[in-house]
Amino acid sequence: RNAVALEARKFYYLHLYAKSLRPGLNAARKMLDSALEKASALYETASGKVTNVDLMKLTYASSELDKYLIQAEVGEGLALAALKHTMGAAEAAPLLLADDSLPGAGDEPPELDALLRIALEKRPEFAQIKHGKQAALALEKAERRASFPVVAIAGQFQASWTPTRDDTNNPYHVDPYNDLFGGVALALQFDLDPA
Repeated sequence: RNAVALEARKFYYLHLYAKSLRPGLNAARKMLDSALEKASALYETASGKVTNVDLMKLTYASSELDKYLIQAEVGEGLALAALKHTMGAAEAAPLLLADDSLPGAGDEPPELDALLRIALEKRPEFAQIKHGKQAALALEKAERRASFPVVAIAGQFQASWTPTRDDTNNPYHVDPYNDLFGGVALALQFDLDPA
């Protein structure tokens, strides 16, 4: 659910951003057209103040400006269509947006202490530092416990019987039948590290 809200917010602000670019680009278009007209007139007089290279630079700037105007126009419509799609609305459905342009940035950023507090709560790097400290403490604890002595008890028991074979009493003959034996072992391991 949060992912859908995040996508909708992203498309909403993209639409407002593309829409907010158009007035500035239109104003630049008027200035560039005026400059191109004046430069063409000066070039026709052959006074040497404007060269063919200057005219080509202005023509190139005009085509670049056209590109940005098209991108802003297409981006505005595309972001609105993506917003409608994310919200599950039909493409032809009317959509009234709350804002006409992007909200302005605040005059002054918050104080450094407030920014650090927000970062401490929300930035993943601070969570990594916290978990790293916990991991280092856990490693220290594990290393301390690794030097504790280890006590182990092991046991074995085996029994076998067959009615068709007699038990032998010869100690030098291995008889795996009619057998009963077992044992217990106690082990202690520790490291002596005086350092």
